[in-house]
Amino acid sequence: MIQVHFSCFISLQMAFTREQEKSLLKKEFRSISGPLGTGFAVKSIWVHEKAQTKPPEALNHAIQYLEQFCWFTRRTQITMEKHALQLKDTVTLYQTFSKNARIRRKDGPCISSKQLFRCLGEPESVCWQWLLNTVGAKLESSIFWDEYLEIVCFFCMFDKNGLYRWVFSSLDHLNRKALGVSGFQDFVSAILIHEGVPPNFSQKCFDQFRRYAHEGALIDFPGFAAVLDACPRLALPIQRLQSSIGKQNLGHKFWFNKKKLFIQIREELGIRYVD
Repeated sequence: MIQVHFSCFISLQMAFTREQEKSLLKKEFRSISGPLGTGFAVKSIWVHEKAQTKPPEALNHAIQYLEQFCWFTRRTQITMEKHALQLKDTVTLYQTFSKNARIRRKDGPCISSKQLFRCLGEPESVCWQWLLNTVGAKLESSIFWDEYLEIVCFFCMFDKNGLYRWVFSSLDHLNRKALGVSGFQDFVSAILIHEGVPPNFSQKCFDQFRRYAHEGALIDFPGFAAVLDACPRLALPIQRLQSSIGKQNLGHKFWFNKKKLFIQIREELGIRYVD
């Protein structure tokens, strides 16, 4: 049985067996779908009527506790709900941020990009610029707490396929769903600028590009992912950055378990990526 809580405090559950349906009925849930038929893994969908009028007590207490801190913003709350962060996880992440935030301003502590990369032990890269663009920040600007939280959650929740998709969409500025030779060349040059790779490695990458590109000129996402799999050192700087951020923010095990849970829910709901 899968349970989903929305920010409007509707509690939604899916029943897979008759026994689960009986259990939900006893807990004052009501069916909103009716039988879905034999073609569906989910037997029926149920909603809790009382849960629509007021938030769960645990969430109420968490918000009331966090509201006493000046760093708890509406943006922080939205990120918590989006990624199902618990109170203790959010507080731990803020402590990590605050420890590294050397700049103090009247609107709160912040950290420069250069300082953050020193803490991570990573060189500045084009990936970081893409991450900042994602949350509406700039490379030359300082990073505030709610931006930092969004960067960490957004980046650490990617599985390999999601990471590849994010890179591809960051390169596909015109949203053509395809990448040309010059765009791929810029990517290879930017991503390998700090990497010690053999002289012939770039040529290997372009050989793979031509292999998977349509008529040797444009490559779509499946082809791009195939190139990264064939040239794993090309994806290494991006994966290493993700690993460094995750390690310093709650640890690899935390994000692995959270991704595993989200993937399970996506599979049970029948949500699939569309190429």
